[in-house]
Amino acid sequence: MTLADFDKAFSEVLGKSHRWDAFTFIAEDLIARGRPLYIVETGCARQVDNWEGDGLSTVLWDWIVTRTGGRSVTYEINHANIIEGRKMVSKAEILQCDSVVGLRTTQDQDKIDLLYLDSYDLTDTIDSPLHHLAELASIYAALPSGCLIAIDDCVDEQHGKHRFVRDFLSRLGVEPVLRSYITVWRKP
Repeated sequence: MTLADFDKAFSEVLGKSHRWDAFTFIAEDLIARGRPLYIVETGCARQVDNWEGDGLSTVLWDWIVTRTGGRSVTYEINHANIIEGRKMVSKAEILQCDSVVGLRTTQDQDKIDLLYLDSYDLTDTIDSPLHHLAELASIYAALPSGCLIAIDDCVDEQHGKHRFVRDFLSRLGVEPVLRSYITVWRKP
């Protein structure tokens, strides 16, 4: 599999999306690893063809691990979302549980290539950013060097799911490798 394959599969549905640059960046990094991958995600795809709204990252990760080998695991708390998400994937596992608990108890945490946080819809309050910080805090110490950490719905520097994660990682000396609607970090 190559980045051209990824582009051919998704550019038509995502090419003009505010997520396209980040999805391409992540796909390129993962493909370049040249081995079976381990992707862990919070929040699953929940509406067919909702590329612009939800982004359907679960579908992307499933497509990648189907071609590279490996495993994609998604933690989702809402049963109705799980039913819809499972209809859209062939290999990805979508498990029902609170994402913080799921991340804390994830097997082989030290082998994760991508941690993608997108479980709690963005709110105007601090609830969603705090939840994403709790997710990262539950697993960060166990993540391997080189693991990509990505968060969706980063509207601007002060508004988005990344708000507290960005500050937390910055205090650890970890700055984003990509700032966009999906912000991406690489664990040193």
